[in-house]
Amino acid sequence: MKKYTLLLLVIIMALPVMAQKKSNYEKTAEKVVSTWVEVCDLSQEQSNALLPVMVEKQKELSEVRKKYEGKAATIQSANREIGKKYHKKIVAVVGSENVQKMNEYWKAQQNK
Repeated sequence: MKKYTLLLLVIIMALPVMAQKKSNYEKTAEKVVSTWVEVCDLSQEQSNALLPVMVEKQKELSEVRKKYEGKAATIQSANREIGKKYHKKIVAVVGSENVQKMNEYWKAQQNK
């Protein structure tokens, strides 16, 4: 009986360790989507549809950064390719007008 109690105790203590935490790319994707919602006033439906696309995109970007760590030119080139790949998906979700609004927002943020 003591063995089973000890085993149960160990399992219970191990559960929080095994609980999944959000990865950095998921957190980044959520921040990006919240920025889209603020700037473009997206509906809940659009926001929900945009999140999986952004998670997928941020995951790819994260993998590229890890793979080519220290090679800025290669990372920048890969980022452009990934951006082109997801552009059509993003336009399909939020519309070209909102994509244009976000492009203007990002340009304004770079000039600050």
